[in-house]
Amino acid sequence: MVKKERSKSLSWALQNRRSGVWLVMLGTAVDSTDGLLLALKQTYPNLHVVTVDLEWLFRDLPTNNLFSSGQWVDSTWPAKSLSNMVRLAVVWHYGGFYADFDTVCLRPTEHLRNVVGSQSAEYVNNAIFHFDRHHPFVHQNMERQNMNFNGALLNVNGVNIMSNTAKMACNTSNFDELVAQGRGLCQGFRVLPQSAFYPVSWENWRDIFRSGAGPNLMKELNSSFVLHAWNVFSAANPVRVGTRTLYDLVSSAYCPITKRRVVDEARVWDSLY
Repeated sequence: MVKKERSKSLSWALQNRRSGVWLVMLGTAVDSTDGLLLALKQTYPNLHVVTVDLEWLFRDLPTNNLFSSGQWVDSTWPAKSLSNMVRLAVVWHYGGFYADFDTVCLRPTEHLRNVVGSQSAEYVNNAIFHFDRHHPFVHQNMERQNMNFNGALLNVNGVNIMSNTAKMACNTSNFDELVAQGRGLCQGFRVLPQSAFYPVSWENWRDIFRSGAGPNLMKELNSSFVLHAWNVFSAANPVRVGTRTLYDLVSSAYCPITKRRVVDEARVWDSLY
C-alpha cells in the first residue's frame, strides 16, 4: 500500500507541456530541498513552484474586505475558505486554468478556454475551471463570495457560489438540460458535461479506489480531461499498488514520478482499505 500524495501529482505539467504550470503554495516559503519537487521540476521545465503575497493578491478586489477581516480564519474550514478565495483572485489577475491538487489531468487542456464543468444537474464545481484574465464571471463570483460568506458551511463559499452565478448567467436551473440542449455556451463561458472534469461523481468516489475496478472504469474516461479524486472524502483511504484500482492505474500512467518516489520511500498506511 502507498500513501496518496495527490498534492504533488503534477500530471498537468506532463499533459500540457506548452503551457506554464504554477503550483501555488499558501505558505510563506517553498522547501527547496524537497526531493519530489526537485525531481518534478527537473523533468518538467514548465513547472513552477511559487508562494503568493496574499495582501497584494486581494488588494482592490471584491474579496479584499473578506480577507482582511479574518472571517475566513474563524470559519470551520479556514484552509478551504482561503483556497476558494485565492483561486478566483489568481485567475482574475493572470487568467488560465485552476485545478485542485486532488486532480489528475488525463489529456491536454490547452485548447479549452472559459469553461466550468458541471458535476450534476444542480451544480458546477469550482475545483477545475478556466477563464481569461479579468473575465467578468470571475469578478461576479468574487462579489458573491464577499456578500454571502458563511464560515460554518463547507460548499457555500465555493461550489454553491459558482453554481448560482452560472445559473444566472446561463438562465437555467438544470445544467444537464443546458448541456443536452446544446446551450452550454453562456455569457462568455461554456458549461461542460460531467464527463469532462467529474467522470466519477462524489457519491461514487469509492469506485476510484475499488480493487479490480480500474480497467473497466478506464474505458469510461475516453471523453474526460480530468479525474477528480474527491480528496475531501477519500483522503484517509490508502491506495494498494498492483490491485488495479482506477487511481492505481491512472497514477501509474499520468503521475509516474510521484508514484515511483512514493513507492520507493515505502510511505504506507497502517489501516487496510
